[in-house]
Amino acid sequence: MFAPLRNHSHYSLLLSTSRPNQIAKKCADAGYEYVGLTDLGTVSGCVNFIQACKKHNLKPIIGSEIKLKDSGTITLICKNNDAWRELLVLISLCNDPENYNGQPEIDTSDLVASITANNFICIDGYIGSNLFYKLFSDTNAVLENTDKESVENLLIDEWKDVGSKYLKQIRSVFKDYYLEINLDSMETFPCAGVLSSCVIALDPKCDITIPDSCSYYCNRSDSVDHRVLICAKLKTTLKKMTNKISESQSYGLTKFTRSSSFYIKTQDRIQALYDDKYTNNMNKIINACEELSILSNPRLPKFDCPDGMEENDYLKQLCRNGWAKLFSGKLNAEQIEIYKKRVLKELSVIEKANLAGYFLIVQDYVNHFKDKGCLVGPARGSGGGSLVCYLTGITLIDPIKYDLLFERFYNEGRNTDDHISLPDIDIDFPPDYRDSVIDYLKEKYGAHRVCQMLTFGRLAGRSIIKEVLRVNEFCSFDEMNEITSRIPNEAAISDLLENMDSPSVIQWALENDRDALADYCYLDDDDNLVGDYSKIFEQAMRMEGIFKTQGKHAAGVVIASDPLDVVCPMVKAARSNDKIAGMEMGDLESIGCVKFDILGVNLLKKISETVEEINYELS
Repeated sequence: MFAPLRNHSHYSLLLSTSRPNQIAKKCADAGYEYVGLTDLGTVSGCVNFIQACKKHNLKPIIGSEIKLKDSGTITLICKNNDAWRELLVLISLCNDPENYNGQPEIDTSDLVASITANNFICIDGYIGSNLFYKLFSDTNAVLENTDKESVENLLIDEWKDVGSKYLKQIRSVFKDYYLEINLDSMETFPCAGVLSSCVIALDPKCDITIPDSCSYYCNRSDSVDHRVLICAKLKTTLKKMTNKISESQSYGLTKFTRSSSFYIKTQDRIQALYDDKYTNNMNKIINACEELSILSNPRLPKFDCPDGMEENDYLKQLCRNGWAKLFSGKLNAEQIEIYKKRVLKELSVIEKANLAGYFLIVQDYVNHFKDKGCLVGPARGSGGGSLVCYLTGITLIDPIKYDLLFERFYNEGRNTDDHISLPDIDIDFPPDYRDSVIDYLKEKYGAHRVCQMLTFGRLAGRSIIKEVLRVNEFCSFDEMNEITSRIPNEAAISDLLENMDSPSVIQWALENDRDALADYCYLDDDDNLVGDYSKIFEQAMRMEGIFKTQGKHAAGVVIASDPLDVVCPMVKAARSNDKIAGMEMGDLESIGCVKFDILGVNLLKKISETVEEINYELS
C-alpha cells in the first residue's frame, strides 16, 4: 500500500503552495486512505491537517522534517502519542537561540538525546537528506548539474563504504528506518537518479527502501505557482531565479527549478514507477502508526477559589456581589425579574460548557489591575452583551439597558460533544501595563503554562498581486502600485469576506468594484477572467492566502492546564529569542489551550495621563 507521507504545507514558510485542506482533498480524491504531513522544522499545521483529514475521511500521519546542523535533514514520523509529545519538545529545542540559525535546527546528538527513537519512524535518502550530504562532495554542484556523469563524479570516494557505515550507525538508533528513492525525476534531474541508484545499492534486498512521497504542491500544474513562491522567498524574479538560488545555497532550492515532480502522485503513477517491494515497505510504516489523539475540549488551570468553593459557585457569588453593588435599590419588580432571568440563563450556559474558570480568570486580572489604579477599557466587541461580565466587573456596560444580546457574545448552539466553543473577551489596557498583566498571569498560573502565541502573515489581495506581477516582471513598479491601489485592504472588507464561501479580496474586488480593475482584468457574463492581466489575476487568486511570515500575535495570550511545551510546539519569536506558543489561536483552542486577548491601547494611556495632569493642576 502506498500513502503520500512527506507532504509539506504552507506552514513550511514560502516553500509550499499547499494548504492542509487541499492536501487532504487531493489525497481523498485520489483514493488514498492514509496521508502524512511533515513540514520543515515545524508541526504548526498539524491540528489544521488532522481536522482536514477527519473532514475527508482520511487517517492522518504526523511528523516533521528536521534540519541537522551542518548537514541535511531527516524526517521523523510519530508512531504514537508519546512520539507526538517528544516531537513537540524536539521542535522547541530546535528553536532555542543556540540552535536557531535562520531556521530551526539541532545537533544529531542532541536530537537522539531528546527523543525515544523507538517511538518514531525515520525516513532518509531523499535529496537534501542526511544521507545525501554523506555521499556527495559538493551538494550544491550536484543539485545544479544537468549531466548524470558529472553528478556521479561528485560522489565521494568509497561512497558505498561510507554509506554502509552510516546506515549501520543510524539503524542502531532508529529500528524503524527507511530510505526513499525518486524514480520520477531522473531524466530532468540527474541527481535524483544517481542518488536513488546509491540507495538501491546500499539496500540490495530492498528491505528498507520506499517510493518517493514528497510534495510541495498538490498537482504537477501547480509547479508554476510554486516557482513564484520560491522567487518570493529569494526576493528575485523567474528570469533571475537560477543564479539567485546558486548564490543563496540554502534549503536545496535548486531542486525546484530542475524538476516539476514535487506533487502528490496518483496511485496509477506510483504503480507505473515502483515495484511492489517498495510499496510493501511503506505498508510497514502505515501499520506502525497509531492514530494520534491530540484534539481536546478546553482545559483551563483550576482557579483558586476562596474557602474551597467550586468554580461555578464562586462565579455565582461574584454575580451576587455585583448585583448588590450595581442594582441594590435601583430596580423595580419587573426589572428585577428581567435581570434575574438573564443572569440565570447565562450562568446555566456557562456551567453547561464548563467555562466558569474562564470568566473567573478574566475578572481576576481585570479587577486586580483596576484596584492598582490602571484604567481598563469598559468593553470591546461582543463581550458587552454578557450580564455576567458586567456583574463581575469585566465590563462596564449594562447589556439589558442597551438591549445587547448574550447570544452575540456566546452561542451555545455551536457546541458539540467533541467541541466546546470558547468565549472571546477582549480587554484593553494601557500599553505600558500589558507586560505587567502577562507577568501577573505567569506568576499566578506558572510561567510554563502562560505565554504569547504565534500568528501568520498571509499573501493577501494586494500583496499577492504585487508579488506575482514582480516575479513575472509583467509591468513597471509604478503600474504595480496603480493596480494594487485599486484593490481594497483586507481589513476594510473583513466583514464582507466572511459571507464568501472562499474568502478572497481579489475575487471580491472583481465582483463588487468592476470598473476599478476593468483596464487590467474583469469578469465576463460567465464569470470568466478577461483582460490583458487575466493570467496574472488568475495565478494570484490561486495563491491568495498562502503563509509568508510568522510573528507574535498582537493580543493573544495562552493559558494552559499543562506545561505548554508538552501541549504545543514552542517556537522562536520573530524579533527576539523569546519562545511563543507555535500555533494559531484556533488550533491552540482545538488542543485544549485557552486564549485570552489582552490588548495594549494607546488611547487609555493618553486618557490616564490627561487625568493625572488635570488632577495635578487642581491640587
